[in-house]
Amino acid sequence: MGPREACSRVADFRLGPAAVEAGFSVQGFDSVDSTNLRALGHARSGGADRTWFASLEQTAGRGRRGRNWVSKSGNLAATVLLSAATGQSGLANLGFVAGAATHATLAEVLGTHSSVLKLKWPNDVLFDGQKTVGILIEAESGRGRTNLALGIGINVAHVPEGLPYQATSLRDIGVEVRAEDVFTVLSDQFAHWLTVWDQGDGLAAVLDYWRNHAAGMGERVVVRQTNGAFEGLFEKLDDEGRLIVQMDDGERRVVTAADVFLAGITPNEAAEERV
Repeated sequence: MGPREACSRVADFRLGPAAVEAGFSVQGFDSVDSTNLRALGHARSGGADRTWFASLEQTAGRGRRGRNWVSKSGNLAATVLLSAATGQSGLANLGFVAGAATHATLAEVLGTHSSVLKLKWPNDVLFDGQKTVGILIEAESGRGRTNLALGIGINVAHVPEGLPYQATSLRDIGVEVRAEDVFTVLSDQFAHWLTVWDQGDGLAAVLDYWRNHAAGMGERVVVRQTNGAFEGLFEKLDDEGRLIVQMDDGERRVVTAADVFLAGITPNEAAEERV
């Protein structure tokens, strides 16, 4: 029996009305190896884009820089497949769309708790400084098309073990909600923010939302890139969504890709993340 046959479909993953209207579909699972892998496999086999792959458990997921990411049963692992002509500008900014959609989703789900929800550049949502959501975009190109798997992991009932930073779940916050119901809200919010983005013409509106909810702006941050790490002041996001960091000597560095750690991270954690 292959991996696809070994997975049980979950009938309770449902799209919201805005997502249905926008032409999305969903395939739901009880447990899956990786929703990103399923999305990219679907694309390779000629499957339609605007398809969501949602699961209550993920056993072989991936985080940034190839890190393992296992999500226990009761959490939400969801990936949406989008396809565009290779070379189309602005595709990298879809991470900001996913971030805005996920932040807005949790704001709706959490209600009065939402004032401490923040977006951490480039791809996390924090609750009171603790990671609650991770986002990973993977892409494959061929035959003139680029397929993008926008993976979103939400800690609904559990926090992954062995993390080098603080994290929390909706259950830990005191909110009992089904992952399936969180997904329904997410599907509608993503459809909304994808429309706002409008093939990149609406990026300014997406980035305005980010700036209004950005974690650590005006604070010191540790920026870790493949060639080393540095510290400075998180000054702003520019009009392309790049992180602008002011160094102690006044130099401004433009960061397009990195792991960013906010003020308050312990020295041991900072050292570990520099390795």
